[in-house]
This record gives sequence, structure tokens and C-alpha cells, in this order.
Amino acid sequence: MEDSKPAFSHFLLSRSRFIQRPFESNQENDGLFIGSLYSDNLRITSCPAYRRLQDKTQLFPLEKNDYARTRLTHSCEVSSTARALASIICHGLRGRKYIFSPAEADILSMSTVNCGLLHDIGNPPFGHYGEDIIRSYFVKNWETLTCSGRKKTEQHKLSSIFKNSSEEYFDFAAFDGNAQALRIVTKLENYNGDRGLNLTASVLGGIIKYPFDSVAGKKKKKFGFFKSESDVIDFLNTQSAFFENQRNPVALIMEAADDICMFVSDFQDGVKKGCISYDDIAGFKSKRNKLITEFRDKEFIKAYKKNTSNKMHGDITLFTITRLLNKLKNDLILECAGIFLFNADRIFNGESPLVSPEDGTLTNKALLPLAHHYPIVEMEKILIKDHVYNDPLIVKPELKGNTILTYLLDAFVKALLSKKCSELDTLDAKQTNDKYLQMISKNYFRAYEESLPIDGSYDLQKDIYGRLRLAVDQVCGMTDSYAEDLYLSLAGK
Repeated sequence: MEDSKPAFSHFLLSRSRFIQRPFESNQENDGLFIGSLYSDNLRITSCPAYRRLQDKTQLFPLEKNDYARTRLTHSCEVSSTARALASIICHGLRGRKYIFSPAEADILSMSTVNCGLLHDIGNPPFGHYGEDIIRSYFVKNWETLTCSGRKKTEQHKLSSIFKNSSEEYFDFAAFDGNAQALRIVTKLENYNGDRGLNLTASVLGGIIKYPFDSVAGKKKKKFGFFKSESDVIDFLNTQSAFFENQRNPVALIMEAADDICMFVSDFQDGVKKGCISYDDIAGFKSKRNKLITEFRDKEFIKAYKKNTSNKMHGDITLFTITRLLNKLKNDLILECAGIFLFNADRIFNGESPLVSPEDGTLTNKALLPLAHHYPIVEMEKILIKDHVYNDPLIVKPELKGNTILTYLLDAFVKALLSKKCSELDTLDAKQTNDKYLQMISKNYFRAYEESLPIDGSYDLQKDIYGRLRLAVDQVCGMTDSYAEDLYLSLAGK
């Protein structure tokens, strides 16, 4: 019976952690494994990188109004939505070949909850625009940046060490916060003296939304892991929690929860901030989709007129759209769960694309675009793009973020590349570059040191790649406010 399980069902049975300890040995009892997942939950919610999400951009950078979401509140919403999705899915899978017991259903559900908490932990300051800033910096400077190798007299161009077709190049030139998330929880955080949080394989496999490296993902503009975490990928392969180019079921559920929450929160926050008005919603034109017209006329406009008589609510547009968004969110959760169950055979076998339950067509790998109400999501995406992303409330802080991150990244990169390998642990407080190096987290330095050959030999590529990783780790670990304050103090502003 065990052999009849599809490939991805086996990850439910994996009790292993990346670093095995005697008190965390592989358990034969499902209840004990569920306890391990609750331990994962405590490790996640207690770690510094998770707490820093409270001061990282969700939509509005450097936002002082505490109504608008941060990455932390967004992650909590995603985790709760993922729990609801997983609960419905597990109920629908009972009695089928994927879920053999209530305990295994709890494992799938709790893994999804933990992945929801973690899914944005790798984001740099200033949200997705921060990712663009990091990419642009390396694309622009790769040909001109030079570095010292084993000897300071040796000067090398980055472009001569790593060609612009290499994985090392794309790890930086196509930088992705999703890959940084895997790095943070396996290499940069610290739990009981171990590197990383030492999470279970089911959680690590579930946070890899894009199951390929930066070279394979260069055309898709998204990827799931850096070369520096290839050892983690090897471990997950042995646990059947990762297969190249195959979406993990947990990642698929978590992605749907993220997509649902992101469209709801961004739209709601956009209305709250005054970027999207009643006229913008009521005047939206769609000749192609009847569902959008019905939502606009029969739901939004009708509800708005009804609520104008309610003097308890000053912002009628916000009150009206919030109630409709909450209803739509529930509909999308049910629809995405149904789509998952309809495609269960394909999902657990790692097959793609998925099949639309409505017309049987093959389409992309995500759940949400197959939902019946997805045209309304598309409508709201257009409104957000037209009225929120281009609003001065976002554009001005993003321009500030560009100046801040570019300055800090350039300072840390050049400070790290200017010294030879043996000088990085003997810093001179009188030297400007050394002052920057003294600010780098000791956990991050430790990750760099552990990336070097264990026999003490020198490898130029590993050394320079590790230093670049170190610079990016330092900048990504900053919150929006810390990055701004550091820039102002260092740049003399």
C-alpha cells in the first residue's frame, strides 16, 4: 500500500531535520511528528527575521499609519488563509490514497500554516521594489566591480570570475526574495547553536514556490533557491520534499493563500489611503466579462447606495468594499480548495499544468487563476496598477528606497571585495571599509565562513561568491526604518 502513494505523498512521512539531533530523531508516531511541526512554529515566530517583518513594506513603503499591512500582518493573514484552505482540502482527501489518517491531515495542514508564516521572510526592505534595486545594482556593476583574492595585490573583475551566463551571476542579477527565504531559515538564523532554524523537511520543501535555480528561472523572473543552498536541496531530494520543476502540494496551497490575501489587502489598503475611489470602481469598464459587470453594478454600487444611509460609517467606499472583499475571499478559498481536489492526482504526482474544472482546459500551475471569481481579481489588479502603484504615496518612498538600498549595498559590497580573504577577521577600526564590516551580523559572517572549503584550501570562486552573499544578506536583513536611519547617518544627510 505504501508503494502505491504518489511521489509527493512521501514527504508527509518525513520526520527529518536538516541537522539531526539525538532528541529530534526520526519518529515513527505521527503525533510526535505533529509536535515537531509545532516546534517549527515556535522557532519561526520567535526568530529575529520573522519579527523584522513588522517593519517591512507590504504595499506602502515607510508607512506611519498602522492600518496599512506590513509584511508581518500580511504573513499572519496568509497563514490563517492557508490553514482554512488546507483544512478543506484535507477533509476532501480523506479516504483517498493521499491521506491515510487524521494525523497525516494535520501534518499537511500544519506544514502549510508554517509556510504561510515564512513565505515573505526573505524579502528585502521596500518590498518587491527592493528586489528590483538589488537586481539592478548587480546588472549595472558586474562588469566594473573588482575584488581582492587570496592576496591583496591580486585584483580580479567579477566578470572574469563569474561569466554572465553562470548560476552565480544570476543568483544576484536575478535576485529573488523567495530564494533568500530558504537561505535565512537554513543558514542565517540561529537555533540552539545550529545554523538556521533547523526546520522539518515538510516545511522547507513547502516554502520553495519555484522549484528551480536562478539559471532555469531567468526567463520566468522567479526562482526558488541559490547555489549556496544546493546542499539543502540535496537533503530535500532524499526526503521526497523536493522534485525539480514539480510544485510541492504545500507550496501550491500556500501560494493560493498568498495570492488571495495579497489582492484583498492591497485593494483594501488602496481604498483606505484614498488611491482608489468610488468612481474608480463604479466606472470600471469591462466588455469581456459579465461577472465583473455584475460585481460592479449588482454588488458594489447597490451596496454602496444602501450604506450611504448608515451614518455610523464615514468612509462608505471602504466599508462597502471591505464587506464585499471578505465575502469574495471566502468564495475564492472554497474555489481554490475545489480546484486542488479536482487536480489531486496531478498535484501529488508533480504533474503540470493543472486542469480547469470549468472547461477542462490545461492551464498554468497556480490555483487562483482557475477560480470562477478570478475575473474580479483581475479587475482589482488593474485598478491597483492604475491607481495605487503609480500614486505619489508609493512612488516617492520607492525613489527614496532606491537611493538608500543602492548606497548601502554598494558600501557593503565594495568593503567586502576590497580586502583579501585572511583580512576579514582582523579589522582595523580606523579604516572606513572595516567600519562597514564591523556592522555585519556575526551569524551572516559565520555562514560565509562555513561556505569555504573545510580543508583550509583556497577557492577564489567560493570566496568571492560568499562575500557577495554576505553583502546581500546584510542588506536584506534590514527593516525599512533601519535602512533609512543607517543611510541618513552614514551619508551625512
